[in-house]
Amino acid sequence: MPVNLGDYPRAAKYLLKHRERLQGRRYVIASGRQWYEVWVPHRPLDWTLPKLAFPDISETSKFFLVERGWIVNGDCYWIKLLPGKEANGSC
Repeated sequence: MPVNLGDYPRAAKYLLKHRERLQGRRYVIASGRQWYEVWVPHRPLDWTLPKLAFPDISETSKFFLVERGWIVNGDCYWIKLLPGKEANGSC
């Protein structure tokens, strides 16, 4: 369930300035989300776990191991390691 924008007037003001562009994200609307929602699920508890990360756009295939405690920025995708696997080559 999305947050109530009325509870966050400063965020609402910012998002409303960009409403037309945000509403243009048809995949968000088609998925049943509100125009201001993030389209990718986020699990903050997973952010600092070891993970494989890869850039959103790249001319070549590439990925890198992100060790525990690091957060990946917004222009990359990432997947966490399988439960019980460590970032020490045993993956």
